[in-house]
Amino acid sequence: MATTLNVLGKFPKKPAAVKRYQADFSEWLDTGETVQSCTFDVSVSAGTDAGVSLTVEDDSILTGNTAVAFFVSGGVVGVTYEVKITVVTSAGQTEVWSVFFQVRN
Repeated sequence: MATTLNVLGKFPKKPAAVKRYQADFSEWLDTGETVQSCTFDVSVSAGTDAGVSLTVEDDSILTGNTAVAFFVSGGVVGVTYEVKITVVTSAGQTEVWSVFFQVRN
């Protein structure tokens, strides 16, 4: 089972904004392989937010089972959050990608 850590992107975010993001794993997947499950873990990368107020909601595996979509909301101004996306595939592989959100006005 292969496990790696890749940075998908770094995005600015306003505290009140709710935005949809997508992570496409099709280039990484082997031929015929699909995403079977995904989980999200949110943590503070820089700054202070004891309650970790950034949230990931309404996640789903998209049609074709090669990408996932999710909505991000909340956060505290001045804090950078890391969202780790972990997918498990039909071949039993596990892949971890990170997305960073820097909350500012």
